[in-house]
Amino acid sequence: MLSKPNKDQGSWSGQWRLLADRLRGLWLWFGTSVALAYVGLALQLVTPLVLAAAVDQITSGTLSWGVQAYVAVAVAALLAEGFGRIADVKWHARLNFRLATDTLAKGLTLGLPGRARFERGDLIYRSVGDVGGAAGLPQSFVTVSTGLLLAVGSVVALAFLHPSFVVAWFLCLVVATLVTKRVFGDLGKRQSALSSHSGRMVSLFLDALRGARTIEASNTVEREVERVCRPLRDLADGARDMEVVGGKGMAVMLLSGHGVVIATTCVGAVLLTRDAITLGMLLAALTYSRQAFSAAAGVVDNGWFHIAIGRSHASRVAEVLDSAEATPAPVRPVPLAASSPASVCWNGVGVRPADMVDAKGAKDVKDGKASQEGESDAALLRDVHLVAPADRTLALVGASGVGKTTLVSLVGRLLDPDEGEVSVADTPVRTVPRQALADHVAYAFEKPNLIGTVAESIALGRPASPEAVRLAAARAAADEFIERLPQGYETPVADISLSGGERQRLGLARAFLALEQTAVLVLDDATSHLDMATEARISAVLLEQAQSRTTLMVAHRASMAARADAVAWLRDGTIEAVGTHAELLANPAYRELFDVA
Repeated sequence: MLSKPNKDQGSWSGQWRLLADRLRGLWLWFGTSVALAYVGLALQLVTPLVLAAAVDQITSGTLSWGVQAYVAVAVAALLAEGFGRIADVKWHARLNFRLATDTLAKGLTLGLPGRARFERGDLIYRSVGDVGGAAGLPQSFVTVSTGLLLAVGSVVALAFLHPSFVVAWFLCLVVATLVTKRVFGDLGKRQSALSSHSGRMVSLFLDALRGARTIEASNTVEREVERVCRPLRDLADGARDMEVVGGKGMAVMLLSGHGVVIATTCVGAVLLTRDAITLGMLLAALTYSRQAFSAAAGVVDNGWFHIAIGRSHASRVAEVLDSAEATPAPVRPVPLAASSPASVCWNGVGVRPADMVDAKGAKDVKDGKASQEGESDAALLRDVHLVAPADRTLALVGASGVGKTTLVSLVGRLLDPDEGEVSVADTPVRTVPRQALADHVAYAFEKPNLIGTVAESIALGRPASPEAVRLAAARAAADEFIERLPQGYETPVADISLSGGERQRLGLARAFLALEQTAVLVLDDATSHLDMATEARISAVLLEQAQSRTTLMVAHRASMAARADAVAWLRDGTIEAVGTHAELLANPAYRELFDVA
């Protein structure tokens, strides 16, 4: 499933709004950059005339104002270029940063249904590679405008020197333009295809990394390398095509530039022998003809080339930024009651599987991301009516793929249902501000996302003292292995290798820490990688601490289901039955879930 751009994303106005919105606060630097570019342009147009006057004064044996004026103009041009580049760096670096930040932030807030429109690697490439090209688009427009004015001004100066120079210059330009247009073709489409191939390769590589152990165990490394590198052929062909086109364009420009110089020299020699121009005027004509042709060629070659490529990049960035969020912020926020615990109600809830499948076929939400290797728990939910009473523990049980994780994901608005409504404390969650909902609903996932140091991973998003973090880790039986780490709680998670059970214990420590201020605790298969003894010990402590909280558990083990006050049995996308674990064991189909005879 790939993203489909709308018309506004590819329009000039849409791309201008994309950049103008992020240039706010940078207009002084951007305006300074543009102004200095035009100052440099004016000095470039004046320089050949001043040089001509200086040369004619020298050849006539009189040293007057010409040399001094030439030196002054040269110094001014040097200063304008230097300060212009400083201004360029100021606004361009910040624009690039803003585009990258906004694109990455939007990618994180799209939710699974939103991210499903993009392949994972492609979304990363848009947030990094395409952003740089889009940020260079304003500079390309400035370069083209100054190039056009330089070309026109130089041609006017040529006409002032002698009309014959203009005729020779135009003949060379017409020939070069026709050849260049044929050589370049449609660069925008070529660049878009190249970016798509790059994103596709990143996606395949990320998939292979996620399944690295399976690949190694099945001895299919060579086959996976061939699969991941398959887009490399298209990428190489596209890059080679772009290089060939660029090389041909460069050759045309070089030959045409030499042709202009030769034509101007021949015309100037004839006019010089007829005393129609001076030597200084001939030198000025050579400078203006070369300058006019280089500026015009730059507009046709580099200017048009970079604008076409920049617009392609901007369109791909706009596709991300213009995508609708899966869980938009409420229009009229309603505060969530501060009482704890809080009941949870699913009223006629339905979720279509098409919204839960990304471009690679991965399903479900695990810790806010698509589930990984071999996981498939997102299923069609149909007219689900269920109530989790306050101050009780409800276990969700069912075969893989029936929608257990999908159902609990609706509570904290990791995604929204297509039908029906989910409420916490009798308040529809769609109307609750994000932060308020995050404060009331805490999750512990099967594969918790760990960020920063160990302590930061446990406290993630919540203010907590070092003592509170250590106490939470102790309750999750994680303190022993944390103390053995090189820097203890300050060890960066990226620097260590953790087992599945250790990662889950850190995730459970996060849940223990959240219990002090949360009303609803969601355990999404959060103990599946623990051994039976550790799971029993941690679960007993967790459920004891959560007695004054509403707890939802996605359970695959009979021991977890047995600890719950009630069990909701999901089957074929709906609620099959609700009761205690002991009561439901009377049903043979329920017993099969736990291999109980």
